[in-house]
Amino acid sequence: MVMIKKEDNFLDANKSIPIELLKNYGSHPLAFASFQDGMSQFFYGNDAFISYKRSNNKPFILGDPVSSPDKFESVILAFDKKYPQSVWFQIHRKTAQVLERLGYNIFPFGIETTLKLPYSLKGASKADIRILYNSCKRQGGKVKEINQKDFDSILSDKPLSDVSFNQLRFQNKLSFLVPAYNDFCTTEIRCFAGYYRGDLIGYSLFHPIYHNNRTTGYHEIIPRRFMPAPKGSRVFILLEAMRVFTDEGVDFVSLGLSPLARMSGLIGNHKVSKKLSIAFLSLIYNHGNFLYNFKGLSFHKSRYRGEETKVFMASKAGFLLPDLARVYKMTTGRWLPPFF
Repeated sequence: MVMIKKEDNFLDANKSIPIELLKNYGSHPLAFASFQDGMSQFFYGNDAFISYKRSNNKPFILGDPVSSPDKFESVILAFDKKYPQSVWFQIHRKTAQVLERLGYNIFPFGIETTLKLPYSLKGASKADIRILYNSCKRQGGKVKEINQKDFDSILSDKPLSDVSFNQLRFQNKLSFLVPAYNDFCTTEIRCFAGYYRGDLIGYSLFHPIYHNNRTTGYHEIIPRRFMPAPKGSRVFILLEAMRVFTDEGVDFVSLGLSPLARMSGLIGNHKVSKKLSIAFLSLIYNHGNFLYNFKGLSFHKSRYRGEETKVFMASKAGFLLPDLARVYKMTTGRWLPPFF
């Protein structure tokens, strides 16, 4: 068992073991983001790894282990033995149950939304999505897949408004829960751009999700819309990309995390401090839109009527505020929202 820091340009480096692990067992939406800048990997032989980032000398883990089924629990036990005060974010129930047995407090962290392919727009429950898609299509919206060179030009072309440039500058400073733009340097990542009357109106970037050396899904990691854009342009770009993925035999698309949504339910103990933390998280969701667009994101994803899966975070601390503040800093690069 060894711990290895990632090499630069991981996917282009001669490191067949982690690539093989990723393509065989990288079946959760954050697996591909494990090798973004600033992350380290804890390898358990040639069978598993856990990705994490240090802050204040404490490991913060991103997602579930990437592991063969028979080593899944072993790599968690080994990591906890070496780093007993670690904090885990956006993990699924299987990981949470192992950590709960190790003495971690398990907290709800939100939901992930998955859309099975082929995706149908039929039914009254999808009327909003259908109307938005058809509206953009009628107005002449077009979508095409673009390569890395084309994507680079998006970051520097003049037609974007000042607001859009500010979005790009801020997005490129993100990390951990939301990988930065400058991490997208491989053909494994797909980018679909939307156009209206020849002008760029937005794009979506997708990370691959693997199982048994096959791309089984894609995770929409960064969707962006530039104003002015026709109504429904974000929906239109996503659904057109999904049509391409369906033709390729891909099984699903993950819309990723809606942080702090659907916070009901507990795993493990019912300590007072744990209940207070969950009440605090619910308070952030209901009244903290100045920090992040919690409700807007959750509402938008719910309109697709996809499959919702609860995700969790785990810590041996009873109250989460210090760790949440540090993750906010790791993700955004600052302690407070931009207007403070």
